[in-house]
Amino acid sequence: MKQKVIETNDIKGFYNDYAVKYSAQLKTVKQQINLISNIRLAVALIAIAASVYTYRIDPYLFFSVVVSGIVGFFLLVFYHETLHQRKCSIENVLNVLHRNLSRLSGNWTDYSDTGNDFVNDGHPFSTDLDMFGKGSLFQWLSSSHTFYGRKQLASDILQTPSTIGQVVQQQGAVTDCAKHFNFRLLFEAAALDIKVQSDQEPLLKWAESGVSRWASMVPWLFYAEPVVAALSAIICSAFLKIPLIAYIIYTVHLLLFALFFMSNKKFMDRFEACAATVLVYSRLLSLIEKEDFSDKVLLRYKNDLVSENGTVVSKELKKLSQLISSMEIRYNPLGHFIANVGLLWDFRLRISAENWKKNNSRNLRKWFEIIGWFESVNSFSGIAFEHQDWHYPQITDEARLSCTNMGHPLIPDNRRINNSFSIKDNQVAIITGSNMSGKSTFLRTVGVNMVLAYAGAPVCGKSMRVPLLKIFSSMRIGDDLSGNVSTFYAELLKIKRIIDEDKNGTPILFLLDELFRGTNSSDRHEGAVAVLSKLKKPGNIGLISTHDLQLCELAQGDQGGYENYHFTETYNENGIAFDYTLRQGPSTTRNALYLIKMLGIV
Repeated sequence: MKQKVIETNDIKGFYNDYAVKYSAQLKTVKQQINLISNIRLAVALIAIAASVYTYRIDPYLFFSVVVSGIVGFFLLVFYHETLHQRKCSIENVLNVLHRNLSRLSGNWTDYSDTGNDFVNDGHPFSTDLDMFGKGSLFQWLSSSHTFYGRKQLASDILQTPSTIGQVVQQQGAVTDCAKHFNFRLLFEAAALDIKVQSDQEPLLKWAESGVSRWASMVPWLFYAEPVVAALSAIICSAFLKIPLIAYIIYTVHLLLFALFFMSNKKFMDRFEACAATVLVYSRLLSLIEKEDFSDKVLLRYKNDLVSENGTVVSKELKKLSQLISSMEIRYNPLGHFIANVGLLWDFRLRISAENWKKNNSRNLRKWFEIIGWFESVNSFSGIAFEHQDWHYPQITDEARLSCTNMGHPLIPDNRRINNSFSIKDNQVAIITGSNMSGKSTFLRTVGVNMVLAYAGAPVCGKSMRVPLLKIFSSMRIGDDLSGNVSTFYAELLKIKRIIDEDKNGTPILFLLDELFRGTNSSDRHEGAVAVLSKLKKPGNIGLISTHDLQLCELAQGDQGGYENYHFTETYNENGIAFDYTLRQGPSTTRNALYLIKMLGIV
């Protein structure tokens, strides 16, 4: 599916134009649904009236009218259902467009998926840098809706790549995918039909469990036998006047149904509620198969969608979905009984499923994971498309972190203040400033942009050069009453983890906010100096925010490797004002007492 590359500076206008287009389509489809509903009712009434009339005058004409009425009615029912599916698809597209517009307007914190199920307080930086939860990076950028897509996105924003090549490849995939707007729009819209988040593990375990003896049975026998049985029963009963034969045939069917009831039930239980999800996966794979990508990584994943028997993968998954849907007849006891006694229904489904597994078992998990990978890339590509003034970072072997006009990506454009900053390895930036001046936000700005950089996404800035560093932070510290852990001790455990990791020789970026705030000023200062002396070494880069102005004296020491920066504020008749601009040198202002008085505490 070739499409024009879309580049625009008016993203809101672009989204609104699409919303107007699809809203018009939705209106048309709703009108068609109402029209078909009325026609269907009219056909039913006319067919009933015509049947009554023709019944008295011509039995052959009566039969033709009844058959025509039934066929026409069900054709309209089928078309009506098709229109309903079309309506749902358009509503999903509009939902995606409105979500994107909300994100551009800064209202993305209302998104329902916060990624809260991925919260891990033990992760080196997840909690401190707001990776998951309300107001998190995940909530802001995610367009992943399947289990595998959400899992892949969470992994991409938590892991540091092992090589620069990995990042470069991911950047290429994100860049190319960002250009395929129609694909990304329809892909996310299709994924919105996922109603229940499930890892499909029961289905995958069945697929990977090996082929059972059922696959060796000849499928057509179980399709042909019910037909032969029905014809035999009719002939023996109606023509040969031996109804006992029919009783024997269906008694055998009944016994087979009873004998294998629990075995077949156990087999089908693993597919509980899978049909709708697998059908959505089929649609997602179909969109991938049809899209004409140019990036090598995107093409490689697309080309991995090959079934063992050479058929189209999306069609294979659609077959599986139809098989699972057919199993749902068991929730209708009477229908299930009749289908099995008359058609050996469970046996036919089981054999068909095992034959499907024989052809596709080794690939099913890979197909699901490919869908997840595309969803994750789609999430980063959406950000790249919406922020075309952002730039892809350069991942280098040089042990230096430098940023130009860098801001926090989760702060709206009209409130964001960008700063430039540069630091090399074996250096620590000591950032001082008064309360609320922007110290902690700056640390998070650096950390979150590095997460985006390592994930292959553009960063919120004009430029960024960064080496591969493992990110560690100690910013949000909480006590644990149930574990008898104080705030101070919880911070010590975090610091110990950073130092233990540093012993492994892995280059790290450490972000430390107000070290040892839970103890007295003397211990706090001495503890901070001791920690920094441990972590400041070749390969490592560090940023620390603090109110301890004594730490600034490290920059005047003989050992070097410390740089002072600060944020400040101004006072006027309207009160206190912050410009959130990073400046060199130590802070010279304090505002705690001013804020206390401003709030009327004293």
